[in-house]
Amino acid sequence: EAKGLAQDGVVAVMAAIGQPAHGNVVMKPQTVKEEESVADSSTTQINVDPSQNAAQLVLRKEELDALPDDPDDLALMQVRFFQRYLMGLPVPKPAPVRVYVQKLNRYVDGAAWPLPSTRFTSWHLNDGYLSTRPAARSTEHYLANPTAGLSMSLDQQGTVAITPYVPLDQRLEDNQGLTWRTPVLAKAMTINGPAAMHLVAASSATDTDWFVKISDVEPGGTERIVAEGQLRASMRKPAHVSTRHEPVQSLRKPHPITPGRFVRYQIAIAPTAYRFAAGHRLQIRL
Repeated sequence: EAKGLAQDGVVAVMAAIGQPAHGNVVMKPQTVKEEESVADSSTTQINVDPSQNAAQLVLRKEELDALPDDPDDLALMQVRFFQRYLMGLPVPKPAPVRVYVQKLNRYVDGAAWPLPSTRFTSWHLNDGYLSTRPAARSTEHYLANPTAGLSMSLDQQGTVAITPYVPLDQRLEDNQGLTWRTPVLAKAMTINGPAAMHLVAASSATDTDWFVKISDVEPGGTERIVAEGQLRASMRKPAHVSTRHEPVQSLRKPHPITPGRFVRYQIAIAPTAYRFAAGHRLQIRL
């Protein structure tokens, strides 16, 4: 039986034992009507927390009864959500959006995502520095060596499935790619929401992979990764839903690049919420 196909007529095949037999069965597409219902968006909740990707929640009754009333307790948030929307219990409605701000170590509630208080800021690349003022036109270059660096082991998730979310030091990749930093922060700065790099670049190849990493540079020099994004050059064409702050690629058809020709790229960086302390610097590495 072939799903989505209906047999057009019946073909009978008879053969003697031990003799091969061939028969043709004509199949035609079968139209299937499907109707789907979408619940009211008022029941939708976004929760961004610092837990690992493969986490699970299993509570016994005595553990459920012992849950604290701490609004920042992740297990409590999940249980209250299930009690309200799956069990119909009179539990207070959660905030539509709840985001955990790293280093501030607390949740922030909001009515939408990005949070209404978010103000987007443009940082311009300028000879190793990041500035809120447009820089003079210039060009920087580097040699891409696919065999260099530590790749995934320097992700913000650490070595995946073994030490998730370990903020490994990025200094081991200081000699890879290009790096830009803000001046030392005179006061704390919080980034909260989506981020993107708008890049104009050329390559000597017909395709390449761009990786962008945001890190927190401490006074002692330690570089702790905050968020990252990546884009294959040939898959750069934006989708119709793409925006300046949240780029999205269509991923339908590759478009090789011409070696040596400058091309515009919009590279999405994973949304995050992170507080940079005074005396630290924000770093971007390409």
